[in-house]
Amino acid sequence: MIFLFLASALIPVPGAGQDSDEQSKLHFSGRLSTRYRAQWNRDDRDHDILQYLNFDLDNLFTPKVSLHGFLRAGEDVDDRDPIFDWTNYDVQDRVYVLYLEAKEVPAHSTVHIGRQYYEGLEGVQFDGLRFMRNEAKWLSWEVFGGRYVTLYDRDLRQNTKVSGAQVTSRPFRTTSLSGEYLRLMDFPRGDDDYVNVAYRQTIGKLNLFTQYSVLNGQPKDLSARAFWLLEGGWVVSAKYFRLLHALEELSNEFDPYYPIFGPYMRFDQYNLDVTKYFGEHFSVSAGYSGRRLSDGSDESVANREFDRYCGSLSVRDVLARGLGFSTMFERWLATDDEGTYSVGGEVSYTLKKKWDVSLGTYYSKYKYDVDLVTERIDVRTWYARLKYTFKPNLHFSLRGEREDDNSPESPYGKIELRVTYEF
Repeated sequence: MIFLFLASALIPVPGAGQDSDEQSKLHFSGRLSTRYRAQWNRDDRDHDILQYLNFDLDNLFTPKVSLHGFLRAGEDVDDRDPIFDWTNYDVQDRVYVLYLEAKEVPAHSTVHIGRQYYEGLEGVQFDGLRFMRNEAKWLSWEVFGGRYVTLYDRDLRQNTKVSGAQVTSRPFRTTSLSGEYLRLMDFPRGDDDYVNVAYRQTIGKLNLFTQYSVLNGQPKDLSARAFWLLEGGWVVSAKYFRLLHALEELSNEFDPYYPIFGPYMRFDQYNLDVTKYFGEHFSVSAGYSGRRLSDGSDESVANREFDRYCGSLSVRDVLARGLGFSTMFERWLATDDEGTYSVGGEVSYTLKKKWDVSLGTYYSKYKYDVDLVTERIDVRTWYARLKYTFKPNLHFSLRGEREDDNSPESPYGKIELRVTYEF
């Protein structure tokens, strides 16, 4: 495989390069993962080999310049159209990230040139330039721009351009204020302008975050999150989200859903999760999520009111060292619907930090299969995982899965073998 040859050529030989010029020598590090995946049902089957390479190439020409990448190579072993996934591995080798980084050119600045990902407001991938600068410990800013990159909708998005800017202020060690601007130029259907302001605050063991977004001059959404570590092993997480304006045709990555599901109507959503740790061996958690449509908003296939209740229990190193048990339960209730639920459990065992084995099963009354892009009813899943660590930087894993439901294609099977090497 192409990544294996690349890694073997660039990974330094142990013991080499230990002279006084070590800091100026080319240094290649990262992770190489090779995976074999087989999937089948009663009527068909599919076999693929995938390789993922994350790497950092430091001291490129000068200690200030480096190259960073995240690549994927795929091979459809049986040379057949994939039946279980909506991407064709043999023709869609992917470059997720590949950019040059220059630090301190000029001073207190960092420049990225190439394919990269902006993690802010909407999260966009683009080919272009990104300039980041720290004016002081309490103030930083950046600007970026280039050609929008899409992995799923190339024909409709090939002419899209992206540009943006961000300013972050930290007036206190525990306080952060930021403002973002993002523009997606999606010819010939027009442009989309996003503006976002965010506030972060830490008060002891309480972390708060809130943000407000504007789309094309109209309020888009408002959200607030809180994460609290309490005495006695309690952890509380809460989130509130409000969609302030109906979303219709947009120029972002997931806009192709609009012709299928229609507009995304206004709603309020609440999330609360509470976990209690009883020492190092036992924990219990419970959670609730709810969505309520705003006045005047109609339910649709993709936008419904619901209540979700969930809970889990975990026990570790009680009956025997390395032995663990866990269970989970989830219940969904929707308007004019009897609801759906899922329940499952897992047994795991770790031996001498070398072997990790787990067996599990769960039942889902309703399951949306992302790979098949279809709905399935009364799904019973069994799975087994095995991981062996040869060295701290080299491990092998194997996962097998079987699913039975009420469809004519049942049962479904999947096996994935993975070898990961960190260098």
